[in-house]
Amino acid sequence: MALEEEQLYPALRGSPEANEDKFHEGLVEHDAGKLLINDVLADPDQDKLAAKLQVLGEQMEHHHKEEEQPNKGVFAMARRARLDLAAMLQAMGSREAQLRSAAEDDRLPISDMNFVDVEASENRF
Repeated sequence: MALEEEQLYPALRGSPEANEDKFHEGLVEHDAGKLLINDVLADPDQDKLAAKLQVLGEQMEHHHKEEEQPNKGVFAMARRARLDLAAMLQAMGSREAQLRSAAEDDRLPISDMNFVDVEASENRF
């Protein structure tokens, strides 16, 4: 998620080939995944762990299928925009190595939400 949000989405934003509704949908799906991941990491021994991991897996599978849709997904948009995907892949690989190193040292940056206002949502239910 972080790699797409740092590299792919900004490169496409504003491009005539980009579909802003698809961007927003993808970012909301990222937020939903982050919420579940953070919940699981906060208490890995919780009773509902298996159910949360199952839902997370289903959400991510759905998200990936949408991104990869021929002619409609974000990757199709990137190809139409003639982004240098090979160079982007290299940059993503370097960034992934940085993030993996940070994770090993327990220094991962906090993931920013795109549209979900966590504080406003906490007291709603």
